[in-house]
Amino acid sequence: MDRSSNLSFAVAVFLSLMMVSAKVEFELGRNCMKLMGDALYSSDGTVMFTGKFRSPSSSVAGKIEYCDPIEFMRNGIIDSFSTLFSFSLINSTGGGLAFVLSSDGRKVGDGGAYMSIMKSNDSATGIFFSVELDAAMDTEFSDINGNHVGLNLGIMASTVARDLGSIGIYLSNGSSPIFTWIDYDGPNRIFNVFVGQTQLKPKEAIIYGVVDLGIYFADSDAVFVGISGSTQGASAIHTIYSWKFRSYPELNPLNRDTLFFKIFYGIVGLILLLGGGFAIRCVGSKFKISCLNGGVFACCSNVNTCDQDESQIQLSANP
Repeated sequence: MDRSSNLSFAVAVFLSLMMVSAKVEFELGRNCMKLMGDALYSSDGTVMFTGKFRSPSSSVAGKIEYCDPIEFMRNGIIDSFSTLFSFSLINSTGGGLAFVLSSDGRKVGDGGAYMSIMKSNDSATGIFFSVELDAAMDTEFSDINGNHVGLNLGIMASTVARDLGSIGIYLSNGSSPIFTWIDYDGPNRIFNVFVGQTQLKPKEAIIYGVVDLGIYFADSDAVFVGISGSTQGASAIHTIYSWKFRSYPELNPLNRDTLFFKIFYGIVGLILLLGGGFAIRCVGSKFKISCLNGGVFACCSNVNTCDQDESQIQLSANP
C-alpha cells in the first residue's frame, strides 16, 4: 500500500471510529421541518394552526415535524432528550397542542379532541408518546377539565393529567406565550414536564415519574419528533413561536463505554495518519503505553523512557 493510499485508509478508519451515537439537535427556523395538514408558516416564521380559511364549524388538524427520523433506541434504552417550545392558543374552544414521538411520520390525524395525533376511526392502539396541552374537556377520553397537561401512551386518554390552573396557567388566555419543557432521562426512565409563563424554567415539574419509553418503541427502527395541533371554530389561532430539541446519547452508560473505546482507537488512527502509516500488534502482559518515538510506533513497558521491548512488540512499518 503506498503512502497516499495508507493516509486515505487511516483517515477513513479514524472518522469511522469517531462516529459515536451522535446527538440530535434542531431548532425551529434553523433546521429542516415538515409542515403537514393544516399547519402553515406565518410571515414572522412562527407556525400556525388556524381555521380562518375554513367554515365556522370546521376543525383544523396539522403537524410540524423534524425532517429526519431519529434513531435513539440503543441496546433497549431510549437516549435522554429535552425539548422546549413556546406557544399560545387564541380564541380556543377546543383542541390544543401536543409534543409527539411517533413511529409513523407520514400520519396526520383528526382535529378536535384528537389533536392530529391519530384518526378517530383507528381501531388499534398507535405507537406514539405525547404530552398534550388540552384546552377542551373531552369526556370520551375522561379529561379532567378543559385546561390540562396530560401524558398519553399509545391512546388519547391520558395516563396522567394535571390541572394547569393549579399553577396559574390558562391555555385559552392567549395574551402571552406559554413555555413547556419536557425532559427524559433514558437510562433511569425518569420523565419531567414543566410549564411556565416566562422563559425561566420552573423549579418543580407539574408531571413527573418513571416511564419506560423503550417498551413502546422497542420494534421501531426510528422515531419521528413533532408537535401536532388542532383547533375548533374559524376564529381560533394556535401558534408555535419557538421550538428546540436535543438528544443526549452520551448519558447512556453503554454509550459512554463505547465512546471511550472509540475515542481511544480514533486517537490511535490519528497517530497512524501522522506517523506515515504502519501495521502494529502489541502482545504480552507488560504492555503499558504506546508512543511515537523517532517516527516509529512502539509498545512500551516503561512509561517514562518508552523503551522498545522486542518481547512485547511485533511491528512492520510501511515504506
